[in-house]
This record gives sequence, structure tokens and C-alpha cells, in this order.
Amino acid sequence: MTNQLHLNQTVRNLGILAKIVGFHGVTGDPILRPLWNDGTKWLVSATMCEPVDENPAEVWRHKNGLVNLD
Repeated sequence: MTNQLHLNQTVRNLGILAKIVGFHGVTGDPILRPLWNDGTKWLVSATMCEPVDENPAEVWRHKNGLVNLD
């Protein structure tokens, strides 16, 4: 399965909700940062990213963090 990924898209990677902040220059794999933006970033295979709709039924931002309703 191939995904059409783009910058600032919210994705789920191994259960972690993250934003795409860039793409690797050689492989084209996405570079992710967690939604709580603690400064960490990681490179992941595009096949490991599950796009997440940012609607209130699935992702909701709370003042103290993030709530994920599956």
C-alpha cells in the first residue's frame, strides 16, 4: 500500500500520532515529529505511516495534551 503523504499531514506510526515535517533527500521517506513537539524527530518508511483524519471524532487536542479516540 502506498500513501500520498505531504508536509504537515498527521499520521500514526507504531501507535504514535505525529506530523510530517520533511522528507529524506535520498530515500524520500518521511521525517516525523510527535504532536506534542518535544523536539524529537525520526525517519520512517512511508509504508509504516497510517494517515489520520484530523476531525473531532478521531483526533482532539486538549490543553494538557492529545486525546486519540479510536
